[in-house]
Amino acid sequence: MLKEFCEIGFTEDNEFIIIPESSILLLVQAIRKSNNDLVKEPLETVLPHEFVQYVVKVINTNRGHKKFEYNYIKDDIINEQDVVYVASRQLTMLTADNIRCFTEVFITESKTMRHFVLKVDPKVQVIICEGRKGIVISKYN
Repeated sequence: MLKEFCEIGFTEDNEFIIIPESSILLLVQAIRKSNNDLVKEPLETVLPHEFVQYVVKVINTNRGHKKFEYNYIKDDIINEQDVVYVASRQLTMLTADNIRCFTEVFITESKTMRHFVLKVDPKVQVIICEGRKGIVISKYN
C-alpha cells in the first residue's frame, strides 16, 4: 500500500542542520519537475545571502557547543564559504523514506551565478514523484 506521505529527514543528528525547511521544499519541487536525475538550483535560491550571513553569526556565537563544532571546518571562525560547504555536506545527508536523496552534490560557478547541482537517487525520484499527497519533514534539529 502506498504511504500517504514521504518522510524527509537527515541521517546526521550530531550537528545543527542549517538547510532551511523552505529550501528542502524547493528541492522536493525541483525533483518533481525534473525530467532526469540532475537537479540544478541557484545557490542564492537554496541559501539566500542574508540567511547565510545570519547562519555565520549563529554558528560563530555557538561554536563551543557540540552541535556547532563542524569538526571538518578547521578554522575557529566560520565564514560564508564555510556555510556553503556545510550545506553541501548536509545535502548529501538528506533522505526520503530513509534513502539518501542525492548521490552527488556539487557547486558549479559561472561568471554571474553559482548553482547547486544534485544527482538524485533514482529510488528517491520514484518516492517523491509517485503521487503522494505530501511530505513530512522530520529528523530536523
